[in-house]
Amino acid sequence: MRGRLTGSFRGSTNRAIGKAKSVTGRATLNLRMFIAGERQLQRGNRRRFFGRIKGLFGNRF
Repeated sequence: MRGRLTGSFRGSTNRAIGKAKSVTGRATLNLRMFIAGERQLQRGNRRRFFGRIKGLFGNRF
């Protein structure tokens, strides 16, 4: 289940960012990024995850 979830997450990231014009959409997207990030932190991919976050959002966080 974990693999399928992260796979669909990766595929829909760009579309979700394009769609997230409303505040709720953005909040949902950030929540999903955080959840996926927590999963990756548990797997020990901390550096790669934060690199991807910085690439997507710049210094917004």
